[in-house]
Amino acid sequence: MRVVPAKYSTPSGKKLILSFVLLLCAPALSHAATYYVDNSGSVACSDTGGQPGTAAAPFCTIEYGVSRISGGDTLYVKAGHYQPNGGAGYIIINGPSGTSAAHTSIRAYPGQTPIITGSSGGSGFRVQGVSYMDVVGFEISGMEEDISVEGSNHILFDTLNVHDAQQACVHIRKCTSSSCSGTVPSYITIQNSNIHDCGLNTSLNGDGFYIGTSGDSSDTTNHVTVYNNTITNTGTECVNIKDFTNHTTVDHNTCDNNDTSNNQYSDAAIMLKSSTPTNNASDVISNNIISNTGPGSNCGATPSCTAVNSAIRLQHSATVFNNIIYGPNLASLGYAFYTENSDSRLIYQNTADVSSNRFIDVANGSVPTIINNIGPNPSTYSNHNMAANSAYFVNYAGHDYHLVASSAPIGAGANLLSVVPTDRDGNSRSATPDDGAYEYGGSSSAPQPPTGLTAIVH
Repeated sequence: MRVVPAKYSTPSGKKLILSFVLLLCAPALSHAATYYVDNSGSVACSDTGGQPGTAAAPFCTIEYGVSRISGGDTLYVKAGHYQPNGGAGYIIINGPSGTSAAHTSIRAYPGQTPIITGSSGGSGFRVQGVSYMDVVGFEISGMEEDISVEGSNHILFDTLNVHDAQQACVHIRKCTSSSCSGTVPSYITIQNSNIHDCGLNTSLNGDGFYIGTSGDSSDTTNHVTVYNNTITNTGTECVNIKDFTNHTTVDHNTCDNNDTSNNQYSDAAIMLKSSTPTNNASDVISNNIISNTGPGSNCGATPSCTAVNSAIRLQHSATVFNNIIYGPNLASLGYAFYTENSDSRLIYQNTADVSSNRFIDVANGSVPTIINNIGPNPSTYSNHNMAANSAYFVNYAGHDYHLVASSAPIGAGANLLSVVPTDRDGNSRSATPDDGAYEYGGSSSAPQPPTGLTAIVH
């Protein structure tokens, strides 16, 4: 079953629409075939023209299996250790494309985890110039960039374990190959995955996700969704959104122990970079937990330590809501938010467990719109915000920031239903909402099951 996040709201004020839709597509997929890759030795595999690619007579390598399937087919890969070109190269997937009704699917065989490893000189899994493809269930590690998506659209990555990259674990950008040169990615979703230990080479970028190309106005990568991932131990950013990308959604992720290296590229846990800020008014940063940012920044470099140790750095327009932010390194060097430039930035309903003078640093430009947050200094940002207080929360020491009965944030907020209709757990907000990321209701600190998804049964 393929799960695809629904469209999120944008800063224009449209509501986040949450519902489950089940589409039965069996008739449209009746022509699709299923093939197998298995190098475990339990059955005889072969990469010759005579091998049918069945479970009993599978292909040996993923590359060969991909070359044998057609658009809309499924290639199951069984448990084993797959090393592109003997470990000295990487897998380039440049087809076959599927359709909106029948995605091409490259996935782990149910209940098994195939492992792809390689050298530090390339991308472990490079999807290049492809449309409508799902990649599900792999462990990918040991490359310069473990996953690269170039010039592709409607690509789903689900349930992956991506780790130990020399640079970024996942890089999404315009195509650099002659076959699709200049084509920009769109509608790329990475979800339900574990992304960790990125940026082992501390002289290079070490992001969990690097989206777009710095300073390149032709790379307008768009509609990338980073959803429900755990992103830990990155040398630089958890998520790095570059200058000319748009409609990026970063939702329900856990970012922990990010921005740890001493290199010059360290810029915060979630970074929205832009030399032309108004190009990015469509980005949404919502429902994330951001903890333990820094402190490995190079404090002698530009930007200053306050910027690089911040949880969220905004150089361009975005809507930021229902995030939980905490960690000891924000206490003396950084801030929950670090903002630059004067375009529209909406900071709503966040809970930042920082002292009141560490909620935000406005480096230059106008002060963002800051409403219904826990963490600000209320004397400076008095628009229904309040300073954090351990007495407000269910388990302050355990970082459970649900509200306790009769605490001051309950009912203290202004009406933001047009932009933030639900809290981080998916509970409905009222016209007089509670401050912070959670509405009071005594619910568990565990997130509720995600809504607003489309399930397509293959």
